Amino acid sequence: MSGGSQETPNAKPPSQPKTVVPHMLCDCCSRIVKKSEIIQALGTGRLGTWKENIFNELFFHNDSPNYLSESSAAGCHLCSLVTSSFPKQDGFYVLVSYPHRGFCPLLYFLSNQDGLFTGGDRKLDGYSEFRLQSPFMCLQLGTLTNEENPTSMEHPPPFSNTLYSTSTSSQDSVSIIRSWINYCSRYHPNCNRTTFYTENTEYTSLPTRLIDVGEADGELAPRLVLTSTSVSRSIKYLTLSHSWAITSTDSTLKLTKRNLRDLQKRIPLETLPRTFEEAMKLTRHLGYRYIWIDSLCILQDSNADWHGEALTMSTIYGNSSCNIAAMGVGGVDACFVQRNPLEFVPCRITQQEGMNAAYAFDRDHQDVPLLNRGWVLQERLLSPRVIYYGMKEMYWECRSQTASEAFPSLAPEGQLSTYWWNSFLFGYTDRVRCAKSDFESLCGQEAVGAEIDAMSKGVLSGIAYSNLGAFVRCWLKVVADYSGMGLTYESDRLIALAGVAKAIELSKRCTYVAGTWKELWPIDLLWTAKAVRYGSTPRRYMKKCLPTSKIPSWSWAATAWDKQFLLLNIGSVRFDLSAFISTAEILGYTTPTPAARYSGPRADEEGITLTVKGPVKKTNVKEIDGVKNKVFSCDVQVTSVFGSDPIFSWDHNPGEGVSVVLLSLMKADDYHCGLVLMLEEGVQHKDGHPCYRRVGMWEDKYSKINFHNGWDTETICLC
Repeated sequence: MSGGSQETPNAKPPSQPKTVVPHMLCDCCSRIVKKSEIIQALGTGRLGTWKENIFNELFFHNDSPNYLSESSAAGCHLCSLVTSSFPKQDGFYVLVSYPHRGFCPLLYFLSNQDGLFTGGDRKLDGYSEFRLQSPFMCLQLGTLTNEENPTSMEHPPPFSNTLYSTSTSSQDSVSIIRSWINYCSRYHPNCNRTTFYTENTEYTSLPTRLIDVGEADGELAPRLVLTSTSVSRSIKYLTLSHSWAITSTDSTLKLTKRNLRDLQKRIPLETLPRTFEEAMKLTRHLGYRYIWIDSLCILQDSNADWHGEALTMSTIYGNSSCNIAAMGVGGVDACFVQRNPLEFVPCRITQQEGMNAAYAFDRDHQDVPLLNRGWVLQERLLSPRVIYYGMKEMYWECRSQTASEAFPSLAPEGQLSTYWWNSFLFGYTDRVRCAKSDFESLCGQEAVGAEIDAMSKGVLSGIAYSNLGAFVRCWLKVVADYSGMGLTYESDRLIALAGVAKAIELSKRCTYVAGTWKELWPIDLLWTAKAVRYGSTPRRYMKKCLPTSKIPSWSWAATAWDKQFLLLNIGSVRFDLSAFISTAEILGYTTPTPAARYSGPRADEEGITLTVKGPVKKTNVKEIDGVKNKVFSCDVQVTSVFGSDPIFSWDHNPGEGVSVVLLSLMKADDYHCGLVLMLEEGVQHKDGHPCYRRVGMWEDKYSKINFHNGWDTETICLC
């Protein structure tokens, strides 16, 4: 393959064909692949027994600043994988690196802008002797075998002869989506079950309003319909997830009391965001007639309608056929995108076909802001199926399997939402991310009698860890992920997760209270703000961490930043769930209304409280010298066998000399932990108990046997 014509001023970029053929290589890439001993060993299955003293191979690629873009436009698959990440450079080299057995080989495209290389082919002896000092782009090399092999991609092979479309709006792209939906509908019983194990119409009814997009062969003329009078109860519908920051402007059409009747006649397309219009077109292409879009199906000028509909999200998304997630990458208002498919499809670089073929692929995908929005988490988890649009590549996720255009064959059972697949959507991050498989563990099957009985007794009632451990970990994983997501209004922190909570509550028949489960107390009361370093709160987080609503202080939802939970960080305290014992008894809770358990109390309502009886110790806050921030501890007698003080993690900086109370909640061998509380002046519980609010958490990892000597036992109220 030869490169394209020389670039000239004002020349138009080469036009893309409607489809492209993968796995074609230019002369430069082809020469390197053939000469590389590492690549040839990978393609012939010899890399696992590699004994050669060759760890890196450096090859000259080209010396033209325009070569990559021209080669990509001409159809070189390997050049296409790297060209979007590189500006024009004065030539490139390719480094084939195989550090040692147990690691995947890597393919580096290296810029020669600093004149580091002199040209020609040469080999380097030893990985440690080479330093990547110039700009580079890294691709991973691997085969498609699904064995315990570090070079395996852990996926079925892509359609090697597929012609990939240059637009996600094409019929070819729609056909892929249809094939996923049809296969899932036919072979996935778990995806076809109702979200709720009940015949109660509260959980099986249609949304209050839907958008009718008309028949597939007619003109797109959408209109709003009231489901109570206009449609059959058995109709199927889709839903849309989108970013309001992208789709909402002052002139964007929204449903109001004033235009409710008009929109039942016609929704004018010219007033809609492009994302909405394209979602409606996609609905028709996929063979559906109805779609639910929040801003067009909820009255935006009625607090009562908004609040009521927000509490039914579990049924709106849970009873849908599929959710369209418009990712809005780069802030683009669209579902459909133009793209070069060769930039994301793995490139077969060896002549072999099938499971032993060697591929190069890019795992560094774009940031997806939509998946960091709080409301979208429950939309994604509740829907039986999700199509991810708005990126170069389309993705699929259902309750049973996952897929993408690069790997269109649905991943086998047991590989649901692997780290590999999640990295495409979420990128590489140390943040806990939850998957649909976690949600399925929480409510994917109806609870049996023994499980319900176990839940009713509480998580620390001596029940075997295996009975409830998975539930606890999956729930805390969901919350840890959600707590780091953004919301336009922090007052939505609880209600934006209410749909997930209702689904779990109905399945397991347990009790949800302000972001926590009654049956899991006190486990999910033990959280810390992730950004906090022991004893301090960085100044830049002060505004975010202060309470912003009437959400109770003991709930993780009371503060607006990432949380980490004791049980998810269990390695640091060396125990599992079965080792813990409660040192306090939670006697009960109060809530002003049933709805407040899900959304939090309104401004004119009383708060949600817990009544707790347990060991308490009164003390004062003291300031310790810190490196960057003020560090606060408490003036308590040393209790640890090694002479170390308890560790304090504060929700916000309390100030030196402030009086606080330490409440002990749990222990395991020589480990104790609990909450730091501050008295609410002038507030008293109706039963006469003093009211406290949480200001932090404490841990003592090497406690003496008589840890609670000198502590009092009191009954207090947490608000």
